[in-house]
Amino acid sequence: RMPGISHVLLDTALHPLPDCSGEGWKEASRKWRLECGLAEAPASGVVWFQRGAQGPGSEGAQLRIWPAVEVKAAQSEHMESACGSASLALALLLRQEGGLSGIGVVQPSGESLRILPGTEPEQAWICGPAFLAAEGIAYL
Repeated sequence: RMPGISHVLLDTALHPLPDCSGEGWKEASRKWRLECGLAEAPASGVVWFQRGAQGPGSEGAQLRIWPAVEVKAAQSEHMESACGSASLALALLLRQEGGLSGIGVVQPSGESLRILPGTEPEQAWICGPAFLAAEGIAYL
């Protein structure tokens, strides 16, 4: 748990990644949110991660994520193309396991984020490419 969002981290070696091209991921992520007490959380992510991954621009990254994020206020649930908070949650977990100081995490987009966890989540650095993915006007 961190300010604003909570995550469930699932190693794909133990919990296989559901079909992300169809709707299988929605059923799987809802199951994990319910099982882990996050069904009513304002924002939550169910994050499958794989060790030993590589990707373009990964700079030696050894991790890959697939984050399913739900935000109650927006009534949205999506498989994200990138997720900084999920990458940070994974870095914090792995630091707890083995004392690492920084990691590269390959995103579903294929790009990599470099995570430098601080002593508190608010003190972390997340570095990586950013680009405009869409532009438009919304009439509410």
